[in-house]
Amino acid sequence: MQPKTTSPLLLLLVLSCLLVLVFGESSPQKEFNIRPGFPEVVELEYKGLKCSFTYKCTGGSSEKWMITVEEDGNQVICNIGRPNPPSYILFTHFTAQLTSPSQKGVQEVEVWDNSGLVLENDQYTKKSDTVTSSSGWGGNLTLITMTTTK
Repeated sequence: MQPKTTSPLLLLLVLSCLLVLVFGESSPQKEFNIRPGFPEVVELEYKGLKCSFTYKCTGGSSEKWMITVEEDGNQVICNIGRPNPPSYILFTHFTAQLTSPSQKGVQEVEVWDNSGLVLENDQYTKKSDTVTSSSGWGGNLTLITMTTTK
């Protein structure tokens, strides 16, 4: 007679539930596929906040990306990025937006390409609650982080 074993999937589910119970609710997240040649919009809503990503890209095949919203004290952070950089997709254009009931706009932005941080006004612009690629945009993108106040 062999001893019973627990399914790894069941174990992972139980551990996830315990973490949520111990540390509070988990941050919302949404996985999506970036597909070249298809302009798309991805949105994630959470407690009246909305984080969205509109893009058009070329090259390569599809890649898995993630959009998350997390709270840190009085701040709300939206992350849009590839969980396993680098990205082989070339973005011809992107717009990221973080709207909140407070309508305070985006206070901080970081845009990363395959080499590191990209300079604001060099390759992208920030206006109120929106971050948009500019005419100097280089095409590579791995992460956008936008922060606002509740």
